[in-house]
Amino acid sequence: MTRKNLLLNALAAISAAMLITACGNTSAPTASVGAISPSGAKIGYVNSDSLFENFNMIKDLEEELIAEKLQMQNQFQVEYQKLEKDYMDAQKGASQLSQEALGILQRRLAQREQELGQMQQQMEGQLMQSEGKKNEEYLKVIREYLDNYGAENGYQIIYSYNGVGNVLYIDSAYDITNLVVDGLNKTYESTQETAEAE
Repeated sequence: MTRKNLLLNALAAISAAMLITACGNTSAPTASVGAISPSGAKIGYVNSDSLFENFNMIKDLEEELIAEKLQMQNQFQVEYQKLEKDYMDAQKGASQLSQEALGILQRRLAQREQELGQMQQQMEGQLMQSEGKKNEEYLKVIREYLDNYGAENGYQIIYSYNGVGNVLYIDSAYDITNLVVDGLNKTYESTQETAEAE
């Protein structure tokens, strides 16, 4: 599942949860952004594509993941080049080795090649795990922010919208994307400043 699909599914789940909890909410809506539906429920939507592109935390986490990937690729490349050099050296010196010594050398090189393949698989697993943790991290922040934002601003429903999901059309009067992205970025920047101060 791609990060974008994960975000879309999480926002849809958050929207559904907010709808369920809002069914018993009788408080009057207070904010002026978004719109009141004919049933009286205050509804808003977040364009998930815009959120994904503009939320600074996601950008920072993607940069961290790219840095991790480059570091692992460089580490793998160094090991691969060592093995390649040892293969070339073995080919040059093979004529001077006995059959027994040549067999031992071939087994060692084959084992190193196998270990290199395992190293690559381990690195890929570490990257997938790191990406999963980063996804969970930003989804938790978004979920908590939307819970608070919806409660503080009287929303009974906040949908995720991207034009190709379950919601194929929604009036732009319900669009709260910029407010949510701005709020998320302010919250994220304040946590970054607090972390740097410590």
